[in-house]
Amino acid sequence: MKSFFAVLGVLFSLLLGMSFFQVQAASVYVIPESHLLDIRQAKAAYDKKVDADTLFELAMAYAYSGLIEKGWGMLKHIPENDRDYAPKVLTKYEPLVFSEPKEWRHHFKLAFAYYFKGDKKEAIKRFQTVLTIDPKHIWAMGFIALIYGEQERYDEAIVLCKKALAIEPNAAAIHFLLGEAYRKTGNTMGFLSEIMTVGRIKASEKFVYPDF
Repeated sequence: MKSFFAVLGVLFSLLLGMSFFQVQAASVYVIPESHLLDIRQAKAAYDKKVDADTLFELAMAYAYSGLIEKGWGMLKHIPENDRDYAPKVLTKYEPLVFSEPKEWRHHFKLAFAYYFKGDKKEAIKRFQTVLTIDPKHIWAMGFIALIYGEQERYDEAIVLCKKALAIEPNAAAIHFLLGEAYRKTGNTMGFLSEIMTVGRIKASEKFVYPDF
């Protein structure tokens, strides 16, 4: 099964190579300052030493900031540094969710570890815990919707994507997920509308966050 991030990367590259998607500028998702700080700190650690830990931490900072393709760019290199890394994430973060249960980042990172271990039920549970802590965390909603899509629970994925977009209408990855759910359920017009929205947002986004 292809990773969501791989599919996103290929699709976004194609969209941005199509000039008609770049004609009309769009608003972009504004990354919270706390997330930008996380990215800068993770990037500084990565620049000093490239290993599975620094790759994962930077990938997670990108992922919960909506920079999905950049997150994939980090994640895909982890096996080159450690082929069995997911269990190590569990070993590191499982104790932290007990000592710091209100820190949503711990649950978010554990969700990814379970996802890549193939335990999607537990991954959903962890993302839902993120939402218990922060009910407006659109990226936790998005990744649950991703898993629903992989499980062919398209109606549930659509509902969750719409909920996320009601909070943040400029979340390109959520529009992509919604478009995919529409495509899978035969809603061609909905699919095309969402994919065109993705293209417009991404064309603007690359100028807003060029340094990451």
